[in-house]
Amino acid sequence: MYRLKATVLTFILLGHTVYSDSTRSLAREPRMLKSRNSTYFGEINISNFPECAYTNCITSDQLSPSRLGCVEPELTTDCLCSKAPTPLSCSPEGPSDQDNCWASLEDWFAGECNGSVALIDSSTMPECIQDCVFNFLKNEGCATQTRNCFCILPRNPIVQAATSCYAANCTKKKASSFSPAEWHDNICNLGETPAYDQSGYDSYVTMVHRVRLSMAILVGLISIVLTVIGIGLLWDDDEDDNAGGVACIVIAIALVLLIIVPVYTAL
Repeated sequence: MYRLKATVLTFILLGHTVYSDSTRSLAREPRMLKSRNSTYFGEINISNFPECAYTNCITSDQLSPSRLGCVEPELTTDCLCSKAPTPLSCSPEGPSDQDNCWASLEDWFAGECNGSVALIDSSTMPECIQDCVFNFLKNEGCATQTRNCFCILPRNPIVQAATSCYAANCTKKKASSFSPAEWHDNICNLGETPAYDQSGYDSYVTMVHRVRLSMAILVGLISIVLTVIGIGLLWDDDEDDNAGGVACIVIAIALVLLIIVPVYTAL
């Protein structure tokens, strides 16, 4: 009886030791994405995942739902392609680097998402800076202006470029509600940003065009009248009339230079 109790006690102690060691071993293992098989992480096929980014994105668990800001237990297409603001932030290199794997990573992403890749919507910024901003992004390596590419670029250069584009291409006399910093942060942190309200700017531009047109017509008519009077006086043999004719023509030219040009420059 004593031997039986000793044997049972030995088995209990051994079992506890094995369980404790197994628990500690599991605790030391890094948490990896759950996979259905060797070519899938959740719903996502990684058989064609670019090798150059595999360690950064797959092995390091950077594509896990929690890292992407999703609540699903497994990586889903909806999480990767729609919900995650910056799913390719794990890329080891940016789009402006030479001989990088960014293009391959974006191609893989587009394939997994069936081409439904989020782009930077031009309606989120003033029309007067759209071409300028997109040219900047293209020069930085973002040929297709995807949100992935936009958000992997350094923040400050993008904000500074958008600010410079506004200063160079938009009217300086109209205060803008557009904030380049807020615009960038909403896109890259929230995944979207409201469309820019262009109506106020458009109304101002329309008013400016009307003022310019009205001033041009008014000053043009006055200049024509003065020029006609001046020419008529020049035909007269009277020297005083000739002097008056010259004065009328000079005034007509001065009106064009002193009024029309400043109006177009100031507004």
